[in-house]
Amino acid sequence: MNLFCCLIRHGGGPVPRLWRAPLAVAAVRLGLDPAEVEHPGFWGLTAGTTAGRRPTVASAGNRVAIGTVRLDRDPRDDKPPQDLVRVLHAWPQDDASVRQLRGDFAVVLYDAAHHTACAARDAFGVDALYYRLLPGGIALASRADVLALREDEYDRGYLAAFLAGCAPHDGATAFRGVSAVPAAHVLRCVDGRVSLHRWWSADHFVGAATPPARELVDEFRHRFAAAVRTRMGAGAGDTWSELSGGLDSSSVASMASHLAQRGEIPHGLAGTVTLVDRHGTGGDERRYVNAVTAAWHVPNVQLLDDACDPADDDPPPITDQPTASYLAYPRDRRLALVVRRAGGSVLLSGYGSDHYLGGSAIFLADWAARGKLGATMREATRWAVVGRASAWAMLWHNAVIPLMPAALMRRSLGAACVPPWILPAARRAYGLEARSFVARVARGPIGRKYATDILMALESMPDVLALHAVLQDVVEERHPFLDRSLVELSLGFPPSMCAQPCARKWVLREAMRGILPDLVRTRHGKGSVDAAFAQWLAHEHGRLTKSVERAELARFGIVDLGALKSAIQDGVNGAPHLRAAIVRALALERWLLARSGRWTAGGGRISTAASSQFALQP
Repeated sequence: MNLFCCLIRHGGGPVPRLWRAPLAVAAVRLGLDPAEVEHPGFWGLTAGTTAGRRPTVASAGNRVAIGTVRLDRDPRDDKPPQDLVRVLHAWPQDDASVRQLRGDFAVVLYDAAHHTACAARDAFGVDALYYRLLPGGIALASRADVLALREDEYDRGYLAAFLAGCAPHDGATAFRGVSAVPAAHVLRCVDGRVSLHRWWSADHFVGAATPPARELVDEFRHRFAAAVRTRMGAGAGDTWSELSGGLDSSSVASMASHLAQRGEIPHGLAGTVTLVDRHGTGGDERRYVNAVTAAWHVPNVQLLDDACDPADDDPPPITDQPTASYLAYPRDRRLALVVRRAGGSVLLSGYGSDHYLGGSAIFLADWAARGKLGATMREATRWAVVGRASAWAMLWHNAVIPLMPAALMRRSLGAACVPPWILPAARRAYGLEARSFVARVARGPIGRKYATDILMALESMPDVLALHAVLQDVVEERHPFLDRSLVELSLGFPPSMCAQPCARKWVLREAMRGILPDLVRTRHGKGSVDAAFAQWLAHEHGRLTKSVERAELARFGIVDLGALKSAIQDGVNGAPHLRAAIVRALALERWLLARSGRWTAGGGRISTAASSQFALQP
């Protein structure tokens, strides 16, 4: 586990001991051995194990920097400077200088001579950064819970949005009074005034003028190769890759092997790791995994995916935010430990491409709004024929509903409904219907539905990356598809380069010709884990419904426990989006139990969370 935090006192006076003590105590309660750094008006703390990416501190004269940084670099570089030192020397005071930082970072920079500070987070929120305003100062940290006034002071609006699968309000966290520095933003403290400013926006690159498709495919391949190359570890045996058998992770693993074969990186992958569905449901991808490992002769470790039930000696981690994958922590922990015990420290992922390359047929609404009704009908028919679906259903969901008035649209979006176990008062109080992801996309500006879909998906990236929070305590997960240069190019693609019937991510498929085995490159869709969820609910519904009777969730006045119990009992036959909502509810319940110390396994009990009472006195 890794942690950094710092305190800044406006005006440069000594940082009060009452401010420092809770943060130091929180680090110790997390089992860490913290190191402190102090400058006039600034106090910081770093702590971490040898796993994952550790926070660091750098200083030069009156200036100090603290945080986690991984800047893009060629693995063939000989002894590059420490990344945080590069940030300190660049001293990014304006948007242009922050944009020069290519990579993943969450950093705080403080100038003791002028008593000014800025905190910056990377474009996609790979690294976490939170803050809390204090009387006469500000606290910042890589974990939200260490900044909480009390460890049980939760933000009910955030919890309700989590249960409903809605986007939280800007900057909201699970803890009241603690805010996230949003991805692609800078927080500045000048003369006691705190302000937030966006330094990068995906909207600037959507729909840019583009050259012919063939040139774009070649440029995409070039940038994707660079994205993989700059995320490889420095030494032999350092780098592993997730390999699910899907197009994304298979492309990452194949490109890394291709670059090693051509001598463009000094070392290839030490291995790949795959989760295998032991029950033989639709999530079994071994046929495609084996095609990749056979083509590139890369080792593969396959783990049986028993996602949801821990062993008695495997208590849940104390993460600072709930995630929909919290039930799966035993699986993620095993996966990360396989890599670590084999000597790996970096794990490449396939995350990211779904959010800007996947495309959707909602571009039909844009065509219809521009009066291209004949083209809209022909394209909907083409999709329906290739996908063996109804052309009228295609038009209804992708061209008609998105253009409806808001009130009628809400009644028509069944998949966007708030789960029935969320109380009506909570729905109204937090505006959950209007905040559902599908409803927000459909309500995008007329003529920009497709762009809105992509932009909102990228905004949700920090929450998606948090799904693997458990991995980051053991290995450093890196994401080639979140290379900013690659994303900026892709945002300019016309819909046809991404959205094709039965061939999503067309540009990636074309770019990987001759590198990715055709069995994977030309496959339609991917195995679903929904059948495994249904099977788990069928097997465990009795135990789960009993656990709901004593649920921590009851004290927040958000959930109708009777309706949730009924949904769990019916979950096997329910709609897939409701099964996903059940998983979120159970994940949040287990997270709350873990943080309260009430979670038990075999009669055991785990310690409570990291935070302590935070003193606000100056």
